[in-house]
Amino acid sequence: MVSRARADSRLSRAAGLRGASVPADFGALSRAARRGDAAAVALLERSARYVAVGVRTLANVMDLEAVVLTGPSFAIAGASYVPAIREELERAATAPAIGGAAMVLQPELVPLHDGLRLPGPSKSPSPR
Repeated sequence: MVSRARADSRLSRAAGLRGASVPADFGALSRAARRGDAAAVALLERSARYVAVGVRTLANVMDLEAVVLTGPSFAIAGASYVPAIREELERAATAPAIGGAAMVLQPELVPLHDGLRLPGPSKSPSPR
């Protein structure tokens, strides 16, 4: 995110990026976003979406109860990331329910043609 901001000369000047360190420039970029700079807001929102997907993946794989994002960068811009993370986690919470419902309803909704049905339990031959 900081490298993209540094590459944009207008944004770099407006945010006061100095190139001294990534954390310092991230802080300056976050402050520019809070002031309403559209390019800074767009970069921060994009970054927040990527972090949100990462958090969702970790939460699903590791079955986490809580996620704590910490450090100097999140201390500055954490409030910008929380809505994107919350939205991603809420969306992810409904995905298993939708998938489960689709699997239950699939035999009723898909036409009875070979190759269009999910494989069901194997049928044991009936006794003769």
